Amino acid sequence: MVEEIKEEAAKFNDLVIFNFLDTYRNLTVKTLCSLHFVNVAYDTKYVFKSDDDVFLKLTKILNFASHYRSISSNVVFGKVSSKAQTQRSGKWALSMEEYAEEIIPDYCTGPLYGLTTGAVKALLAANKNIPLFSIEDAAMGLLAQKSGKIKLISVPMWYDDALRRDLKTDLCSSHFATHHVRPASMLQMWRNCGKV
Repeated sequence: MVEEIKEEAAKFNDLVIFNFLDTYRNLTVKTLCSLHFVNVAYDTKYVFKSDDDVFLKLTKILNFASHYRSISSNVVFGKVSSKAQTQRSGKWALSMEEYAEEIIPDYCTGPLYGLTTGAVKALLAANKNIPLFSIEDAAMGLLAQKSGKIKLISVPMWYDDALRRDLKTDLCSSHFATHHVRPASMLQMWRNCGKV
C-alpha cells in the first residue's frame, strides 16, 4: 500500500512543489497553486477551500452542491461578501499599490467556499492577466469578476461562528459548517454530529 501511494505521488511531484514562502500574505498564491494542482491532477466536480478551523457537514454540503452542477459549470458558492470596503490598515489591509479601488468585488468569504471545476478553470485563466493581492478570498472574487464567466451563489446558513457560541453547548446547528472550532471541540463535534 505504501509503495502504491509513493508511486502515485511521484507522478505529481513536479506539480506539488512551488517556490514561495507559506505565509498568511501568500495565501492567494497557495490557493491558486492548489487549484492548479487539482485542475491538472484530478477529474472532479467540485473543489472546496476550507480553513483548518472549520467543521464541515460534508453530506449536507455535497447534497447542496449537486443542485448547482446542473445549472452552471462556473459557480462559486458560499457566504458572499458584497460591496466590501477596502481596508487600508490592520490584518486585512491592502496598500494602494496592491489595490487602488475603494470597493472590493463581491467574493465568497474565506473560511469555506466551493467551486465547480468550470469555475476553477475560469479563475486560473483570469489569473494569467490580473495582478493579485494578498487577501485570498477577495482576490478570488476579483478573478471571478474579471473572468466574466463565474456566478457567485450566496448560501443562507452556510456557516456559523463558534466564537459567538458557548462551546459546551451542542454546535450541531443547521448550518453547513462551523468556523473557529478548536481541535478538541472538532473531535467532539465529529462524535456528536459527524453523520449530519
